[in-house]
Amino acid sequence: MGFLRKVAENAGFKNVPIISLNTANSSLNKALGISFSVIKDALLALIYGDLLMKLSDRMRPYEAYARQTDNLVEMDVAYASCRQDRKNNIL
Repeated sequence: MGFLRKVAENAGFKNVPIISLNTANSSLNKALGISFSVIKDALLALIYGDLLMKLSDRMRPYEAYARQTDNLVEMDVAYASCRQDRKNNIL
């Protein structure tokens, strides 16, 4: 981290934060004010979305009806967002 900061300063980027995902020194929290739980939720959403896209791409050639896979993906996204809202006590 120190080397990257020095390189950024020498290149004229003194105000640009250097971010590390290392949780031991929590430099991400210091640089951007992001908590570990936000990072965890973002990574889980990224993994879930990627998995959903891979599954839909694999199933699309075998659709019995046009847009059947797209409709299922939309239903799954709506279910996941509704479940997340219930988890956060929004509903």
